[in-house]
Order: sequence, then C-alpha cells, then structure tokens
Amino acid sequence: MFKNLSNYQIYLASTSPRRIEILSQILNVNNDDILKSYDSELNHQSTNNNTNSISKDLKGFKLIKPNFKENLNKELFTPEEYVKETALHKLKSIDISKQLFNYDIKNNNNNISIPNVIIISADTIISFEGTIIEKPHSKIAQLANLLKFKESKDGINVITSVVIKEILTTTNNENNNDYIVKIHEFQESTLIKFDSELSQTIFEDYIETNDGFKVAGGFKIQKLGGLLIKEIHGDYYNVVGLPLNSTFKVLKKIIDG
Repeated sequence: MFKNLSNYQIYLASTSPRRIEILSQILNVNNDDILKSYDSELNHQSTNNNTNSISKDLKGFKLIKPNFKENLNKELFTPEEYVKETALHKLKSIDISKQLFNYDIKNNNNNISIPNVIIISADTIISFEGTIIEKPHSKIAQLANLLKFKESKDGINVITSVVIKEILTTTNNENNNDYIVKIHEFQESTLIKFDSELSQTIFEDYIETNDGFKVAGGFKIQKLGGLLIKEIHGDYYNVVGLPLNSTFKVLKKIIDG
C-alpha cells in the first residue's frame, strides 16, 4: 500500500487529534510535532465560521473540517444507525470541488496529473443498555455514568462508523477530467467492562482530574480513564476514535486495487 500512496490525495474529515494519530500510524507517517501545538489551534478555529476549509496540511494527508452540527434526533435511530448516519452526514458536508478545480488548472497549464482522492469520515459513540451516552454536562452526571458502568455486568459498547469516499480521476473522450465516486462503509464495536472492585472514591478522584469531562461517556481510555477498565473486547483504537485494523484493510484494498 505504501508505495502507491502517491497516487492519492487523502483527506481526514475530522479535527480529532486522536484520529490524526491513528491515521498517521496507518499511513506510516509521523505528525507528533504538529500535534503538540494542534489543540491550541483547534480552540482558535472553533471561534471562526463553520464553512469548510482545509485546516491543516499534515504528513501523508490533509485535514478538512466537516460542516455538520451533529444534531440528528437520537430518538429516531438505534445507536448503530445514529453513528452511521452521523458519519455519512459529516462526509456529505465536505466539499473539495475547489481543490479538484485547482488540480484541473494545474493539469491544464503544467501537465500535472490529478491525483485520486480519498476522504475519510468517522463518528464514535458510546452505547449503554441501548442508549447513546453523551458528554457529561456536570461532574455529578459524569460520576453517575461511571458508577453505572462500574456496576454493569454487560459493560458498554463503543461503536465507530467509518465512511470513505473514493474519487477516481479519469479522462473522457474530450480529454477533460471525469470523476468516478465510490463509497466504502464499515462499523466496528468494542466492548468495555469497568472494574467493579474499584471503590467509588477512586472514581471521584478520577473526576477531579478533569481527564474525561469533555468526552462522551466521561472517560478517556488512552489516559487515566484506562485505570478504571478491567476488560476490553475488540479494537482498542476503535475506542480512541478510529479502528486501526479495519481502516487499514479498507484503505489497502482501495489503494492497491
């Protein structure tokens, strides 16, 4: 796959630092230096308007921010349907026609070939007893959720839907560029069980660190939240935001043909 990457321009339709890390790992590129200053840049961008713009050029791919508010009515969907529809809406909100047009201009003037395009969109949710768990609105709500997870024998499910748009560049009879669009979809679920032997005090102490306050479910498995978890069944990276193995296999199939 790696030898054929130059045939594609890859876009990640996300501003998640964790998804950037995972995609960088899949593509075998190092963006650690860029990620160090990325959080502050994201905070600055959040004050701007919601129109699509390429927010960052990274090694191996570009970021493009979806223009979707993630406001679907959860009562109309199962958790699996909701996360799939959200990922699809994120993808549909992406418009790279300007970028393709610029490639067209370069091609006509300088005989530069237009690359094929891959756009990766993803959404991750937590499902507990058939209900989608939101970001906690207070520390009290965060503690209540975590204690429910702790006492549950069935655990929680972390579900990620990934939708990949492949745009293949072809030349028609008039020697102009045509585009063939293919959509690739898949979903990954990871089961997590919290450690029921841990005391409530440990969960209270965790909440005071503010580690998981701004994320769905109220914990970060890749940080201190991992201390609360006894079992994980499935792809760890899926919990972080992008299933590593499944995404790699689909990208390899697309790129290698």
